[in-house]
Amino acid sequence: MLKKIHHVGVVVPNLDASLKFWRDTLGLHLTKSATIEEQGVRAALLKVGESEIELLEPLDAENGVGKFLARRGGGLHHVCFETDDVAKELDAARAKDIPLLDQKPRHGLAGMICFLHPKATRGVLVEYAQPVEEQLRPLVRSADARDRRRRAMPTLRRLRSNPRDVHLRRAQPQRRRRRSRIASDSELRHSQRRMLRRRMRLQLTLARIAPGASAGFTLN
Repeated sequence: MLKKIHHVGVVVPNLDASLKFWRDTLGLHLTKSATIEEQGVRAALLKVGESEIELLEPLDAENGVGKFLARRGGGLHHVCFETDDVAKELDAARAKDIPLLDQKPRHGLAGMICFLHPKATRGVLVEYAQPVEEQLRPLVRSADARDRRRRAMPTLRRLRSNPRDVHLRRAQPQRRRRRSRIASDSELRHSQRRMLRRRMRLQLTLARIAPGASAGFTLN
């Protein structure tokens, strides 16, 4: 038996850019995200009440989702009904001579899924889904964990590069002033040594020119 609308599928040209609107602007909670190679899509599910929005980005321009994007520029793609037994629902549809796109259930982001042919549903693509979290674990990566890592990366990068970053920032003005004082003292000592050398050279010169004249000569 069909229980409820599990999700509505929306085709997008770029999944990451679309998440900025659906997740960041509208505030929908990202529950799952994965690259599904056998379907040729990147997909994400976002929770809204008791249902979800599924975003689909085609990886191949020649598959069904890719052709839909090329033909219509994206937008509403399909409606998905949740069921406890997708294989049973598929057999029931076959018994009623409903044309099918899938002859048996397959893995999808929403669980075990199958599609009816849109010519049997007045142009609306219909999907059946049976959520099976245990079977999807190898297929779907944790979107929540990835989101937490993404938000933490700027802080982590800063701390890893310099764990004492905050303390160093506070100490920088004092260190600059200390370095400035050290530089000034060094320049002063160098200038004094230079003046002393000049005085010594002048006394030696006077001693060579007039040995008696330099006896009473004092340099201040």
